[in-house]
Amino acid sequence: MNLITCQDLKEKLDRGDKNLHLINALEPPKFRAMHIPGSLNLIAREDIVSTKFDPQDQIVVYCSDT
Repeated sequence: MNLITCQDLKEKLDRGDKNLHLINALEPPKFRAMHIPGSLNLIAREDIVSTKFDPQDQIVVYCSDT
């Protein structure tokens, strides 16, 4: 696991990196209220397991709602 700064994430989003996937780990009501556009709301184990990513994908998990 690697950490990424907010600035690094913004740069990747601005570039439109195709292999970048944002995973929001908030409960669904909080996710619906506020999340980074394009992020996925994966908190249930079955949702996480059933989502297929390429081994080369970069996955960023976040859970802040502030």
